[in-house]
Amino acid sequence: MSHHTDWVSVVMPNYNKGAFALQAAESVLGQTHPHTELLFIDDHSTDGSDEPVRTIAASDSRVKFLITPVERSGGSIARNIGLKNARGKYIIFMDSDDLMDAHCAAGRVSEFADSPDLDFIAFPMGIFFKTAGDTDLITNIPKGIPDMERFVLRDQPWLISGPIWKKDFLTEIGGLNPSLISQQDADLHVRALIHTNAYRYVHNAPTVHYRQDVESIARSYSQSYESLLQRAAMLKNQLDVARQANKLTGGFKTALAQYLLDIAQMLRWYKAAEGVAARTTALEIWSKAMEILDEKAYRTGLKYIRFKHNMWWNRAPLLQKWVEEWYKGRLGELIFVPSATLCKSVMSDWNE
Repeated sequence: MSHHTDWVSVVMPNYNKGAFALQAAESVLGQTHPHTELLFIDDHSTDGSDEPVRTIAASDSRVKFLITPVERSGGSIARNIGLKNARGKYIIFMDSDDLMDAHCAAGRVSEFADSPDLDFIAFPMGIFFKTAGDTDLITNIPKGIPDMERFVLRDQPWLISGPIWKKDFLTEIGGLNPSLISQQDADLHVRALIHTNAYRYVHNAPTVHYRQDVESIARSYSQSYESLLQRAAMLKNQLDVARQANKLTGGFKTALAQYLLDIAQMLRWYKAAEGVAARTTALEIWSKAMEILDEKAYRTGLKYIRFKHNMWWNRAPLLQKWVEEWYKGRLGELIFVPSATLCKSVMSDWNE
């Protein structure tokens, strides 16, 4: 069966990615799937990274060069612009410093042959630092935890370029949330999983390679005061949407409460700037957990937040450590413990 009549639209936001942007664009234009288009959405770059792609777009009908309406609009708005202007039946999101193997689009479209009713299909992504393949790291591996819970637990089964989406489904769920500074892709994936069970994860060798940038702008914003408040609002929305869709499982509720508690205690970092408002806001954020926890767990979390925001304990570090461990023992799985989202690939495990 031929799938070449099914256009694939690769949506690529860009802001100051230098020479990487052209490399990423060329990897899309080198696809073996002949009906592949690139929507390159520049967010008013100042380093000239937009110019080579603008030049290509002038002579190549497969490339649409677009610009965000306001300087530094952000990745979500850029991707939503691309989604709106895409001609493809299928959408792949890709960052402008990542790379795509030549057979990526064709291989992903072919996966719909046996499962035409799916809304999206997700794949692992290779991780690299300078050149594709310079590490054997991937994100991520299947685990015995529902994908929706894993995203809220911050153990992401796949990143932004992992899925190939049906455009109609993405449009139906509203695309990406433009209000988020960080976690836009995780939020998109959680909302997608709330709205549908019609998806599949295929553990094949990666055909999109994610550049690990430890100094990225998004990474530097992810722990800001504004970002933490936005993430709390994101979780509240996910809770409401999951309840409406009857997807509010016990594991999902625990994951949401854990995330809310972690945000609430992290707000203490901003006590010097925000004063008592930091603790007040933290307690307001935690109040949402009343809807998903029993009274004892909620009140223990309330006391823990007050403890974390009380700077007096810094004067008695040994006692502070003891109290911290006491609370952790009683809060149990509500205490966030980072998990590895990057895993070494085992080639013998790939599906044929």
